[in-house]
Amino acid sequence: MVDASAAVIGLAWICCAAVGLGGPQRAAGQSGPGTAAGTMVDTSDAAARTPAQDLAAARAATDRRDYAAALPLFERLVQRAPADADLLIEAARVFGWADRNARSAELYRQALAAAPARRADIVPSLAWQTLWSADATAALPLFEEAAALHPGDRPLGWALGHALNAAGRHRAAIAAFRRWAPPATDAERLDLARAWRWAGYEDRAWPLLQPATAAESVWLRDFRVARDVAPYAFSSLELTEDRDTLRTRGFTLGAGLQPAAHAVVELGGRRLDLDDDFGAAAATTFEASGRLRLGEPDSRGGTWWPQLVLRAHRIGAWHPFTSMVRLKWVPADRWRIDAERARELVETPRALANRVSVDVTSLGADWRRDERLAFAGGVAHMRFDDGTARERLVARGEWALRTRPRWTVGAEWSRLARTREGAAGADARGYWNPSRYQEARLVSGITWEQRPWELQARAGLARSREVDGGGNASYGAPHLWELALGFDPSPAWRLRAAAGGSGQALGLGSSGGSGARYWRRWAQVGLHGWF
Repeated sequence: MVDASAAVIGLAWICCAAVGLGGPQRAAGQSGPGTAAGTMVDTSDAAARTPAQDLAAARAATDRRDYAAALPLFERLVQRAPADADLLIEAARVFGWADRNARSAELYRQALAAAPARRADIVPSLAWQTLWSADATAALPLFEEAAALHPGDRPLGWALGHALNAAGRHRAAIAAFRRWAPPATDAERLDLARAWRWAGYEDRAWPLLQPATAAESVWLRDFRVARDVAPYAFSSLELTEDRDTLRTRGFTLGAGLQPAAHAVVELGGRRLDLDDDFGAAAATTFEASGRLRLGEPDSRGGTWWPQLVLRAHRIGAWHPFTSMVRLKWVPADRWRIDAERARELVETPRALANRVSVDVTSLGADWRRDERLAFAGGVAHMRFDDGTARERLVARGEWALRTRPRWTVGAEWSRLARTREGAAGADARGYWNPSRYQEARLVSGITWEQRPWELQARAGLARSREVDGGGNASYGAPHLWELALGFDPSPAWRLRAAAGGSGQALGLGSSGGSGARYWRRWAQVGLHGWF
């Protein structure tokens, strides 16, 4: 049987996978195992060679783009002359050409320390190498300094916008780009298109990419932005099972379009079949939704995305209507606020038979310092139709150890408390109703894109404490794992498969009954098309 040790092993596997997937790759032009013997570095007489001979050999290897031979020679040279600014700058350039950006940035910093009077010449190159080392946060102040040192330099001003965008400050990036004349090259149009898209203005990214010919721009246009603005259809099949023998089978089908650049309308339906030890039920739901975008990136009030969802349900002789109003607000870079008011149905056979519904009011906030550090929190109030009321608090923190592929570690915490007792018999109406529940989890996850594939994996170790209506406390270990794989066979289609489990044995076992801890597992496949 799988236990908590398996969760630890799984978590470690994901972490190791992240390191492997993000390991060093051969740079363009770098020699491989087939390099001719004549280009190999002969270290047998290294001590006998003079620095001038080493420098000549390093430059000759660089001219041949044989960086495997050039880099060790430059390393030996800078070890011999660690304060030679000219040598350090030359070595930094070669390391940059070899895509060894982190080492290049180190050498530029060393050169800056050796020759502080040459700051205006060194800082721009240091900024670029720092950015290409996937450290936009450290690169940003360097680009700001470089742009201030060279106020009329368009490439540096544009680079500042690029760094702002990479650091997650998309609105500031748009403002930086707009200080200059419109983009004139594929690379500049790509930078501005990314900023518009990441700020939530996909329709403004689209015309910038239409004339694109560069591979990266074409991919962003065809596989991302074109999808953002095109009519679409989707379908999915989901299966779930838990310790309480609740099994669900759900099929969803829908379509949507943009009647205007700032609006989306969507229609869909869902068929749900459920069964457990208390019986079986089937529910059909028809849904219509509309979403708007209000505001500009430079608006004082930020950008707003209000959404309205209307649902009609058919559950035997019961035909309820439910709705949801959701508001997403981005007041400024780094911040996102979400608010929601919804009526939901509790989906178990007994709860549907008892016509259980719950009104949920929630408020949450996300703050991202940069591309690595993020915090989020939220509060919700839930009121059931029988008068039972609950409050829920959630909090999350996340740190990206790597950004390509994205490997994160973090912690999550949640607390649920019954704040008002419902009518007599509320505990027997088919929904989970503890007096208090608290959960804490350590998580690690990876997102790796290797076009046309995208892999997402997540694992967590958790502890929980539940207090029932009689005051009896119990403890659990709701560890979890989640795995998702996406595939883009063409710009018009995307396939996705996902699975996960949580609780005892990570949801991989089959034990049940009152003596077993809770577990749940699920699987889903989906198809999305754009027309």
